[in-house]
Amino acid sequence: MRILNYHSIKEKRRARYVTARHDLEDFLDDCERRGEPIVSPSDLDGSDLWRRPGFMLTFDDGYRDNYSSLFPILQARRHSAVIFLVVGQVGGRNTWDHGGELAGEPLLDWEQIEEMSAAGVLFGS
Repeated sequence: MRILNYHSIKEKRRARYVTARHDLEDFLDDCERRGEPIVSPSDLDGSDLWRRPGFMLTFDDGYRDNYSSLFPILQARRHSAVIFLVVGQVGGRNTWDHGGELAGEPLLDWEQIEEMSAAGVLFGS
């Protein structure tokens, strides 16, 4: 089992911490062809899945494009992911990455988080 960490998913890759939507979709297609599952932490409870080939998807910071770009991909493929939020910034913008590539990017709001959670996306902090 490999745990992959992403941040932002956009139409085009524009920086180190931004993954192009089509690149993520191509990766998921490859996983499906190879028979390597995308696993949620809830799938691991009492199982030996962590010993098998597969991937867990994690996303740092809770960017709003995790809702607009990532969430539709997860829903269409019936996959889950774990999104780690900056709780004190929910509904705001990235204020900690001064001058960085994701500085000022909008973050998920509580309504989006609740919708994604109800659909099986897991959240941490």
